[in-house]
Amino acid sequence: MQTIELIGQVAADFLKRSIQTDEANEGVARFLLNRLTAQQVAEVCRTILQDSKLAPLIKIQVPRDLVGGCNLPDEILTDERTVHLRHSACDRPALLLANSSDDQSQSLNDITSISAQELKGQIECWIDLASKDLAIPDEQIDYWRKALRGLQKVGTPSLENFAEFIVQTRSRILDQSLPVVDALGWALPALRLPRDSAFFRAIPETQWGQTQRWEKLFQQAFSKRACLLLKQTSSRKPIDEQDLRTAFDKVKEDIPENAHPIIQSFISSAAGWNVSAEALAQFEWESDNINTLFSGLKAQKTDIASLTLDFFNDEFPDTLTEEELQYLNALKKRNKREALDEDREFYDAHRQELEGDRKLKAKWDKFVYGQPIECTDFMIGLLQAFERLFDQAENVDSVKSLKIETQKKAAKSKWLELNADVGRYFCTRYRGIEQLTAPHIEWETHWLFKYETLIEETQKKQKAKYRENTSTAKTATEIRFYVEMRDAAQSLIAKTQLVWRCNPNAIGMELANDFERMLKDSPFQLSQVSRELVSKKGRLQGISLSDVGTLMAAYRQDRGSLVSKYDRKSDLDKMLPAKFKQAVAEGRLSKEGSDAITTAWKTFSETYRAAIAGFTSEGQGIANSELLHQCEAYEALLKTVLTYVKGDLNRIDLYQPILRLGCIRIERGKPAAIIAPWHPLRLASIAIKARQLAGLLRYIISTPEVNFGDSRLFFADLRNELDHPYYPEVCVGYQGQQPELLSVSDTVNDYSLMERPTRDESDRTTNENPAEAADRLLGIIRRYVELLPHEKTNLSVVLYQNDSIKLPQAIVNKLSEELQDDREEVRCQVILRHRNGQKLTQLYEQMLESSDADPDAFIASEVSQDFMARLRISVMSNDVPPTNSRGYCQMWCTRELSRIFFLI
Repeated sequence: MQTIELIGQVAADFLKRSIQTDEANEGVARFLLNRLTAQQVAEVCRTILQDSKLAPLIKIQVPRDLVGGCNLPDEILTDERTVHLRHSACDRPALLLANSSDDQSQSLNDITSISAQELKGQIECWIDLASKDLAIPDEQIDYWRKALRGLQKVGTPSLENFAEFIVQTRSRILDQSLPVVDALGWALPALRLPRDSAFFRAIPETQWGQTQRWEKLFQQAFSKRACLLLKQTSSRKPIDEQDLRTAFDKVKEDIPENAHPIIQSFISSAAGWNVSAEALAQFEWESDNINTLFSGLKAQKTDIASLTLDFFNDEFPDTLTEEELQYLNALKKRNKREALDEDREFYDAHRQELEGDRKLKAKWDKFVYGQPIECTDFMIGLLQAFERLFDQAENVDSVKSLKIETQKKAAKSKWLELNADVGRYFCTRYRGIEQLTAPHIEWETHWLFKYETLIEETQKKQKAKYRENTSTAKTATEIRFYVEMRDAAQSLIAKTQLVWRCNPNAIGMELANDFERMLKDSPFQLSQVSRELVSKKGRLQGISLSDVGTLMAAYRQDRGSLVSKYDRKSDLDKMLPAKFKQAVAEGRLSKEGSDAITTAWKTFSETYRAAIAGFTSEGQGIANSELLHQCEAYEALLKTVLTYVKGDLNRIDLYQPILRLGCIRIERGKPAAIIAPWHPLRLASIAIKARQLAGLLRYIISTPEVNFGDSRLFFADLRNELDHPYYPEVCVGYQGQQPELLSVSDTVNDYSLMERPTRDESDRTTNENPAEAADRLLGIIRRYVELLPHEKTNLSVVLYQNDSIKLPQAIVNKLSEELQDDREEVRCQVILRHRNGQKLTQLYEQMLESSDADPDAFIASEVSQDFMARLRISVMSNDVPPTNSRGYCQMWCTRELSRIFFLI
C-alpha cells in the first residue's frame, strides 16, 4: 500500500458515506477538495473513477492548471475558476471541485470542504483500510484507533506524514507480525520523530485503550524529541555544532559504528528537517543509544548583559554612562526571569541603538516582554501580540505566517467551563476575523467561533439537566491564546501568550440574543432603556456601561439587553412608509421626494437586514461585506432625506426615527443615549477596524521588507486608533421634545454612552472611571515625595476644583496601597476644595450617597498602625483659608485633568 493511494481511498470513502447520508436531501451535493496538493487531488480523482459504484454518482471538475500533468481524463478537467462552477448545473447526485487559489476561499465557504484536517479526522476509515488483510485481533485494532485519535489531538503532522505513519505501521505489522504498540513506535520517523519501538510501552497495558495516554506520549515526543532533530532544545534555542561534536566524541563508543557517518553528516548539516535528520531518525533512539548524543546537552548560553556590553563597546563606544555600565554589570549576577522597571528603562533609552543587532534586540524583547499580553479588546490584543513577535523576529524576511491556538483543546467539556455569556459574546463579536486573516494566520481555536453551536448541541443532548455556566471566576471569564510566528518552513520564530478577559457584568453579554431577536422580529425596531436610579444597597447611582445593574432590563429580566419586545408601532420598516404617504397627502413632501426616499430606504433596509443576519450564528460575522455596503446605503438615505425633507414637522416624523436606529434612548434623568453595535455607522466601524488589522498583518507578512520608521510609535498610534469607537461620535438626545447634541463619554464592548458635552453644574456625574486619573495623580505624588522626602511623614494633598465624586475615594485607595507597607510613621491629609460652595456641598452629599462609598471604609484602629488609621479627609470651602502655611502637594483637577501642578 502506497501513501498517496491510502489518501485517495480515504477521500473516496468519505465522499461515498457523505453522498449516502445526503440521499434523502433534494438537490446536488457539492464537495470541495480544499488546498490539497496536485498529487493528492489527482489520486482522489483516480480512485473515484476506478470505483464502479462511486464514479456514476460524482461529476468531477478540477482545475487543469492544478492537475494538468497528472494524466487524468480530459472530461474532468476545466479551465473555469472554481467560483464559477460552485452553482453550475449538474446531472449527477454530487459535484466534486478543487480549490487551487486562496483568493477564492471566502466565496467557497458554503461548499462542503474536504481538506487535510477533515481527512485526518476520519479515523475509522483510516483504520478500516489500513487493517484490511492484517491478521491481528480486534483489540489491537482498537488500540491502533486510540493511538491515531491521540495523534490527531496533538494536531502536528501534515496529511502526507499522517498517512505515511499509518502505512509504515501497517507494513511493520505485516512483515514482522509485531504488536501494534511496537509497530507504532517503529514508524515514528514518518512523523519526523526518532524511531523508538519501545516508546509506547511506557503506557501500561491496561491503559492502551485510553486516548489521553497516547495523546500525552505523542505530545511528549513532539515537544522533547522532534526539536532535537531540528538542532533545537525543547525551549527552541539552537544547539551549537561544536557542542554536538564534543558530545559525540564522548559517547561514540556506545553508538553502533554504522551510525557514525550519519551522525557526522547530521552534525555538519544545517538546522531543520533535512536528509541527514531523516537518516538519523531511522536508528533506534534507545537501543542504538542515539539519545546519548543529546543527553546532558545544553543550549549555548548567552548572557544578555555581556552581549550588550560587547555590542556597545564595538558599535557605540563611550555611549553608556557610568550608571548604565554599573547596571549591566549588576544584571550579569541577577536572576533574569522577570524584567524590572530599571530593565525597561534601559531598554527604552537604548532601543534605537539595539536595533543595530537584531538578535540582541530580540533577546531584550523576550526579556522585557516576558509577561502575557492582557486585553479586553481582542483586536487590540492581537495587534500587541504581533508587535511583540515582530520585534522578536531576527530576520523580517523569514516571517511568513502566524498560528493562533487556544489553551482549551477540542474537548467540549473544557469549553463548557467558560461563562456562557462570555463565550457567546466573543463568538458573536469576533466571528469572521479568522476568515479575514486567512491564509496568513492559522487558527486552531476549535469551538471558539462555533460556541453557539456547542451550547445548542449540549442543550439537545442534556435536555433538562443542562445548566448554563454563570461563573464569574477568572478561569471562566478569560480565554488564553498562544500566538506563534513561523517562517516559510513552518519553523517557530517566536511565541507569546495573549489573555483576553471579559467582565461578565459589563454591557454586551446579551449581544448575541439581541441580534437573534432583531433577525427574527425586525432589525428596524426602535428601542429605549431606563436608568436604574437606586442600587441594590438602596443608594443613588449613575449609569455605568461596566455594570448592567445600572440599567433596567429592556427585554424580560435580561439586564444589558437593549432590544425590547417587538412592537409594530416602533418598527421603522412599518412606520416610515405610512409617514411618507401622510406627508405627501398633507403637502409636506412632494411625490418625487417620497419616491426617492422610498427607494433609498428600500435599498438600505435590504443591505442592513443582510448585515444583521451576518452577525448571527449562520453568518460570516465581521467578514460579511454587507457591513460596509449598508453604511453606504445609510449615507445615501440620509443625503436623500436631507435633500427632500423640509420643515419642523417633517424632521420630527422622518428625521428623528431614522437617526434613532441603533441609538437607544435612556429614559429617566438627563438626556443620554447608548450607541449599540447594530447602529449602521458602528457596524461599519467594526468591519473597518477588522479589515485594517487584517490588511496590516497580511502586508507585513507578505512584504519582504517593511520600514516603519519607529515601529513603537507606529503600533502605539494604531492601538490608540483601534481603541477609539470611530463613529458615530455624536448623536441626538432629547430633553422632553427638545433635541440636544450628545457625544461619546465612554465605550465598552463597542457600546458607547452618549452624554451632553457641556457641563451642567446640576448634573450628577454618570459614568466616570477615576482609575486612570488616580494613577496619574499618584505618579505626581511619588515625584513630589522624591523631591521632598521629609514630607512623606506628614503629607497633604489638595484636590481643587474637582467635579468627580469617585476621584477622592480612588486617591485614598491608591495612597493606601502605596504607603501602607511603609514602616515609617506616615500621616496624610486629603483636602477637597472647590470655588463653588454649593457644588462642594453637592459633591459631599453625593459621595455619601454613592453606592461605591462603604460606610466602614474609614474606620481603622490607631493601635493597628494601619495606614488608613493615619489618614484624614477634609472637605473645605474655598472661603476658608488653610490653617497653616506649610507646603502642599496641590492638584488642580477638572474632569479632564487639564491642569495639574505643584504649589510648593
